[in-house]
Amino acid sequence: MGSVAAPLIAAVRVETQWASRSPFLRCLARLTRRLTLREREEMLRFPEFSVLEEDGISYTCRPEEAEAFQKRLAGALVTAATAALESRGALRRPTRRPGARARAR
Repeated sequence: MGSVAAPLIAAVRVETQWASRSPFLRCLARLTRRLTLREREEMLRFPEFSVLEEDGISYTCRPEEAEAFQKRLAGALVTAATAALESRGALRRPTRRPGARARAR
């Protein structure tokens, strides 16, 4: 089974929400590739991040938390990619009932 590298953060665009006078930043992280369907499903475990239709993730944070959120996103992407690969591998493994080998002899 071939492995697929986790998507990386290629760039982050930070938007200050001046109109609403919010203390939060809206961040848009562009990834090096699109997430697979399984990776998108796994990212639901991280409610602070919203997966976009394209190759991106959006989130909001305070200015002083921007770097920490980017690191958390990088970790979440690795976790999602790893879990997606493990679940795919689990579907391909043949299931064997206990005692099946003994009866085959």
